[in-house]
Amino acid sequence: MLSLTRWFSKIIGIQLALLMFAPSALADKITVAVASNFASAFEVIAQDFEAKSGHKVETATGSTGKIFAQIQQGAPFDLFLAADQDRPRALVAGNPAYERASYAQGQLTIVSRVNAPPLAEARIGIADPATAPYGAAALRTLKTLGFEPAALNIVNGQNVANVASYLHSGNIDIGFLAASQHFPNARFTTEIVRDIRLTQDMVLLSQTPAAIALFAYMQSDSVRTALPDLGYLAPNGEETYIEPVEHSSVTLWPSIRLSLLLASATTLILLAIGIPIAWWLTITQSRMRPVVETITALPLVVPPTVLGFYLLVMFAPTTPIGRLWITLTGDTLTFSFAGLLVASVLYSLPFAVQPLHTGFQAIGRGTIEAAQTMGASRMSLFLRVILPLSRRGVLTATVLSFAHTIGEFGVVLMVGGNLPGKTRVISIEIFNRVEVLDYRAAHVLAGGLLVFSFLALFLIYSLNGRAARSGIAGENHD
Repeated sequence: MLSLTRWFSKIIGIQLALLMFAPSALADKITVAVASNFASAFEVIAQDFEAKSGHKVETATGSTGKIFAQIQQGAPFDLFLAADQDRPRALVAGNPAYERASYAQGQLTIVSRVNAPPLAEARIGIADPATAPYGAAALRTLKTLGFEPAALNIVNGQNVANVASYLHSGNIDIGFLAASQHFPNARFTTEIVRDIRLTQDMVLLSQTPAAIALFAYMQSDSVRTALPDLGYLAPNGEETYIEPVEHSSVTLWPSIRLSLLLASATTLILLAIGIPIAWWLTITQSRMRPVVETITALPLVVPPTVLGFYLLVMFAPTTPIGRLWITLTGDTLTFSFAGLLVASVLYSLPFAVQPLHTGFQAIGRGTIEAAQTMGASRMSLFLRVILPLSRRGVLTATVLSFAHTIGEFGVVLMVGGNLPGKTRVISIEIFNRVEVLDYRAAHVLAGGLLVFSFLALFLIYSLNGRAARSGIAGENHD
């Protein structure tokens, strides 16, 4: 009996040793969806949780409305840390297996650039109030202060992190942010909105051991004690509700009209600058040719958000380009139609230049030299001979430039933001509708773009195929 007891004790000792020296054997990996206002705070909490538990945490951030929509569509998250209580309530009501609890109280802050103009004249950044609770709280605060939001110069960001980047880059004067988002005191002033507290709830979406452990850890004294240093207060059991602003499902035309106007203007400008560039590339022997070809083709490989980010920084009102534009026009390049136009021209440049270059190359030196022997001037030769013979390339460049601009998203979102009737084009409107689960409007817009894209490509391939068949028939006749 004694030997059996000793043997059992040894087995237990070995198991405990394995647990101590190999915690990764029981470690689990979970994915946590975190509202963007809490992202930096959760990074600190997650590191502490990983060190204590051995579990691994992967984080996905975004606006509460966006994450809510993703969960509704089956996104494989284990835990959802929202910026409000409303959407967690809706998730639990729709699935009794989910579990909800409060984990923090957020604080809304007004962060202003030093020497910023007053609210009535400033460019004010808020998170999209239809998907971000801090954006809805910002609108409520502005109304409490006696302002009508429609009369102010408001720039909508996708979330508070987006608004913080606008403020940091100098593209807005005042931003409504979370208290956890810190800015250098020398350049900004921060004021906490005392009468608004946003109780933030979390939802346990899976029953994995790691998810259950983190759900419990978020309610522990360790986290509650750390919250004030992270810009939050511990939840006190109070229920809060800030009514979100809904997107109207009948106001699609402004986005459609704006997209058509932007695509038309972009196409005309691209033809005006693309034809000379493409012709120069066709006839030049300059050593600079590879450099110009590389620059014009660069938007094909550079991610749209990269180009959009550098344009956002370059066009800021605090830069020489931004100040010059304000002096000339009285308006800013960022969050304006002019900024969208410049960004679209740069991003769609290869879709105009490359078809034009191909069309010019197809003419052949013999035809050009024959026309030159007739004594025509260079301009006359180009207008009467070169352009008519390269009409397929011109048509392809026109259709592709127009269609590509219609479908732009990343660049126009970075440079133009999300301003209804001013910079909210079709692609951004679709994104917004999906976030608020307005799939009917999203289907209308997305289906229209799909049909338009098909018809544009069908037109190009049909005309090019017909021209190719005509060329073959001519060769056979000869």
